[in-house]
Amino acid sequence: MNIELFEHKSGALEPISLIPSGSLDYAFVPDALPPQDYELDKETWTLLTEAYGRVLELNGACQHLPNPALLILPLQHQEAMTSSKLEGTIATPIEFLFAGFADSDDDDPATDARNYYAALRQGYELLKDGEPIDRKLMKKLHRTLMRNKARGSEKKPGEFRERQNHIGQTSDTLQFNPPPARQMEICLAELEEYLAGRHDRNHALVQAFLAHYQFETIHPFYDGNGRVGRLILSLCIWKWLDLSLPWLYMSEYFYKTKPQYKRHLFNISALSEWDEWIRYCLQGVVQQASNSINRIEKLNSLRIKYKRLVRGQKRLNEIVEELFAHPAIRYTGIAKRFNIHYATARSDVTKLEKLGIVVQTAAQPKTLVAHEIIDIAFGNEDLDLR
Repeated sequence: MNIELFEHKSGALEPISLIPSGSLDYAFVPDALPPQDYELDKETWTLLTEAYGRVLELNGACQHLPNPALLILPLQHQEAMTSSKLEGTIATPIEFLFAGFADSDDDDPATDARNYYAALRQGYELLKDGEPIDRKLMKKLHRTLMRNKARGSEKKPGEFRERQNHIGQTSDTLQFNPPPARQMEICLAELEEYLAGRHDRNHALVQAFLAHYQFETIHPFYDGNGRVGRLILSLCIWKWLDLSLPWLYMSEYFYKTKPQYKRHLFNISALSEWDEWIRYCLQGVVQQASNSINRIEKLNSLRIKYKRLVRGQKRLNEIVEELFAHPAIRYTGIAKRFNIHYATARSDVTKLEKLGIVVQTAAQPKTLVAHEIIDIAFGNEDLDLR
């Protein structure tokens, strides 16, 4: 790690011995949150006001929907897919949606995204039941992320690391060594205390992004730190802003601005550039909240359109409702779900196909997808029905 870059560091440099060479290097140990003597400048305050207002607008728009819990699922699908992209795991929406129809596959590119989605739902349910955002929750989420032979699943799922790890390649100017294991436990205890502290809604976004930096810098797991960190960020924003549901997700923004994301994280440690990091994140909040409002509005308009098309047909109406949660269906699944004969299920789905609500796909036999729902949820650039 190039310690000459750490001109105005926000922590301490700890000497470490590299294995197996035994040569001397340094690890970075972040100071406890909040940053000492840190105050938002005028530009950041203005951006915080805009971002907070946009999140409240998103929350308000979603609360007035007939079934807000249903329309959040496409947003969570998209978050799961994009978070996995950040780790270099690329799967198409169709692979992700069809995963439930296939047997376990060690090389399934959608495994990471499926696990992320499951962990996101798990975290939401645990916090609803009163569990705190703490080290215990981090381990639970990590264990879920690493199941089914996901990327990094061989690296002690649900356990904090016991030895030094590294971020980036040795040739990378941003190569970074997080705290040694002995200091890592202290850092985690401090972070847990910060997470359990008072978080008023006016400052909650800033506090959530400070906590995200701290977690990523501590890097407590052998693998999967980015995924766990983004999960915790989403949960903090939902909980601390007292949103009706976790509507805001940042992975799409981080993915589209990945070089800036990495640079800002590094520059907090090396140069104490807190304002630059917070402004970057708040700009992302404005973008993501706006994108989510747009997606939700389009999904709700589509839902109204579909329900008009199947008006007076009770079972078709119920199938349409479920398409927003699971936009890939099979005849057998419909037959089982509604306790009807296979031929009846096939007739129902055929009616939806004739209405243009679902289409056949070559990706899976006897499977149809709600292509317009997928298009809105994942974006045109990701849509692949082959």
